[in-house]
Parts: sequence; structure tokens; C-alpha cells
Amino acid sequence: MSTATEIFQKIEDTAKTTSPTVRYVAEMNLGDVIRQGDIYIERIKMIPEDAGKVTLNAQLAVGQTQGSRQAINFH
Repeated sequence: MSTATEIFQKIEDTAKTTSPTVRYVAEMNLGDVIRQGDIYIERIKMIPEDAGKVTLNAQLAVGQTQGSRQAINFH
């Protein structure tokens, strides 16, 4: 049986040898939802005024390894 530390080490080792893949979504209609890993993205009509800082290129979730970063880039 593996310990949690050994399992985490295997995950980190695998991530180092795995190339990240880019998912390109050409078009989303209002109300469409896409999933990328643990992240769900929904197209909404407008950003609420109290949403905070708006950026066009951002990491959506903090990842511990290169392969687990979730980022979005609007063009």
C-alpha cells in the first residue's frame, strides 16, 4: 500500500513528464457551459459591476504543477 506522500510524489513526477494541452473554444453562446478539469465556465451576458478586477488573460485556479494550471485568454 502506498502512503499519501508517495502518491503525491507520483503525481508530481508524472506532471513533470506530461506536456500541457491547450483547449481552444472558438465560440460560446450565452448560457453555454464548458468544463476543463475542475473548472466550469459559463458564458454570461455581462460582467457584474461588483465582480472585481477584470483581466483578459488569467489563471483561473492555482495548480501545484505545470499540468494542473487552468488559465483563460480572451481574444
